[in-house]
Amino acid sequence: MGRKLTYKELEQRVKELERELLERRQAEEAMLETQERFRAVADFTFDWEYWISPEGTYVYVSPSCERITGYSPEEFQKDPDLLQAITHPQDRAAVSKHLQEELKSRGILSLDFRIIHRSGQERWIAHVCQQVFATNGDLLGRRASNRDITKRKQAEEALRQTHDELYRLSQELEKKVQERTEELQEKSRQLVEVEKLAALGKMANRVAHDLRNPLTIIGGFARRMYEKTPDDHPNKRYLRIIVKETSILENRISEIVDSN
Repeated sequence: MGRKLTYKELEQRVKELERELLERRQAEEAMLETQERFRAVADFTFDWEYWISPEGTYVYVSPSCERITGYSPEEFQKDPDLLQAITHPQDRAAVSKHLQEELKSRGILSLDFRIIHRSGQERWIAHVCQQVFATNGDLLGRRASNRDITKRKQAEEALRQTHDELYRLSQELEKKVQERTEELQEKSRQLVEVEKLAALGKMANRVAHDLRNPLTIIGGFARRMYEKTPDDHPNKRYLRIIVKETSILENRISEIVDSN
């Protein structure tokens, strides 16, 4: 058996134990304070935060998930596949592929996808995640942050539709301008033709007036010569042709003058 401690030694030992207990209590209080601080930060984030263990179970789910998805943190913790279950059917393949990449990549990954809110509404989620490691390098799982970007997506869609409508209207306007331009060009061509015809008509009328009197004189003399020339004269037939052709020209000129 060892020797018995003296009263002074016992008193010193009690003081050391009290100091150790005090330090341990202070450390535990500091740890609890730190945990509460981190939990307060996590619980009151606007975005939906979660932490998944290497085994695929939820270590932590922030309360914001219920505002964004309609499902409580407890429901996600009970059902690790709930996220994929509420993913929009058209986005499930992309989300499944992304979750597989999460298991391999140490970098930050992101993906925009749709979920079906518990109310039945379609919501857009901006998802960002990365693997988490302890100081010794052990994998602690994956942390993710999810933000509801439905309003932004709706604004982008409205902007796209407006752009498409403006493009459609611009195409229609361009087509109408082209058609109107071609119509004006055709009318301009027709006007030029009309002006040409009018100019030709004026010229023809002027020429007809200029030729009418000389032709009348020629016709008159030709008829007189024809009437006075004996039938057996060799020039009688030529005079007949001159009278006939002169009459035709006189009639043509009269038509031109009368039409104007």
